[in-house]
Amino acid sequence: MVQYLNGTELGLLPNTDNNTYVNTHLLETEVVDMVQDSFPFQYLVDNDNLKIPFIYPIPKLHKSPIKFRFIVSGVNTILKPAQKACTLILKSVQNQHKFYCDLLYSFTGIKRMWITNNFMDIINSIESINRNSSAHDTESYDFSTLYTNLNHDSLITNINWCIDKAFNNHNRVFVTFHSLSSKSARFSTNPHNKFNFNIVDSKTLHTWLVHNTYIKCGNIVLLQKIGVPIGDNQAPL
Repeated sequence: MVQYLNGTELGLLPNTDNNTYVNTHLLETEVVDMVQDSFPFQYLVDNDNLKIPFIYPIPKLHKSPIKFRFIVSGVNTILKPAQKACTLILKSVQNQHKFYCDLLYSFTGIKRMWITNNFMDIINSIESINRNSSAHDTESYDFSTLYTNLNHDSLITNINWCIDKAFNNHNRVFVTFHSLSSKSARFSTNPHNKFNFNIVDSKTLHTWLVHNTYIKCGNIVLLQKIGVPIGDNQAPL
């Protein structure tokens, strides 16, 4: 079992077919030093928690044979503030796209935004379908390996496109928020809060976090080369 978790599933043993994680052969302290030296937003570094996230498995008991879902815990780690900031930025970008898509829907009747934040959107959609006599059935789908199949270059390119579109207005120059514990951020013309990110800052922060996803499994430090960790603040976005 230990060999399966640490070796086969994470690709740490020779000749294992897993390119998601790469053994860096680094020490955790070396990664922490790198972050303190090269991370472009040093005020988002938690120097009181000089640790990197760790990965742990949750068994999928309904699978035969049993498989595992790997979760990354970043509580009290060095880049937790940066992840919180990135999440607030991406939420603002998503909300701006939703506003635009809702506006298009009011004119065209064509729905372009399929992201939902609560189950009531689903309930309302089902009720709408039930009221339509021409609707016969519905189907649902699931991604079995969504998080660990995202190509980093493609992910960054598409997120940058979303950021470009969200900032595409003279009234949207900064994403601004007063605290990392804020529930939301907003676009503004002026940097009038404690945290303010323009379009370049937003792209730089997200790109750096994607390319520098270091996690530990026991005493082994891994670098995630494909996808994003389940458990990161910004992962659902």
